[in-house]
Amino acid sequence: MYIFDLDGTLIHNRAFRYAYKEIPKFLKININPEEFEEIFLNAYYEFVKAGKLKEAFDWDLLAKIALEKIGINCQEDVFLKLVLKGLEMGLIEIRAYAREILKEIRALGGKVIILTNGYRKYQQPALEKTRLLELIHILLTNDDLIEPKPSKKAFEQALRIINVYDLESIMFIGDHPYYDIYGALNAGIEKIVWITDHHTKGSYLVRELAEDIINYAKSRYDIILDLSKFWNKEIEIINDLRELKRFLR
Repeated sequence: MYIFDLDGTLIHNRAFRYAYKEIPKFLKININPEEFEEIFLNAYYEFVKAGKLKEAFDWDLLAKIALEKIGINCQEDVFLKLVLKGLEMGLIEIRAYAREILKEIRALGGKVIILTNGYRKYQQPALEKTRLLELIHILLTNDDLIEPKPSKKAFEQALRIINVYDLESIMFIGDHPYYDIYGALNAGIEKIVWITDHHTKGSYLVRELAEDIINYAKSRYDIILDLSKFWNKEIEIINDLRELKRFLR
């Protein structure tokens, strides 16, 4: 079984940034787009710091909060409208070799599961636009999860849904140091692949990567992580998806 993160791992979705940058123009609000962007992202960071990840990834909720902070009451799902517009404009791209690697996994009889903190109303259109939806077996979004990544419950819920409990038979592939890599470690996933440009490809012990992961969580979310119990756990680093070929069986 192969469990993939979505954004940053299989796709680069520029429609997300387009949406929150475009909101002031769409609603004809006299505010600098960069100022609105800061308000919007601050709402996201505040939710993450408070551990409210169901809310943090509800982008229409973030837009509503940001608009209320500047005295605008907007009831419509303006963020969703703009994301869909951005997708139609082609503001999304498949990560190199994503389609090829998913096809190869399926050809070998493997199952492809997407585990994403994004909500289905945003993520499914992105997968349809890139035509990756046809290559996955199960899409698990924030709608389906009791607690999203990095919660251990997100991974446990995914395993229950696919009816697999042997952690040795699971490989998780993600790009985010906190949601994906720390989350997979905390869930006890044995085979973790981190796709990143910040390290050279190869096998690493957690103790060799811990500073990077800890500093990311502290600087972005003011969250203090303790990775000492995972010190000798191994993580595979890849720089592009074709490097997954050596792990397929």
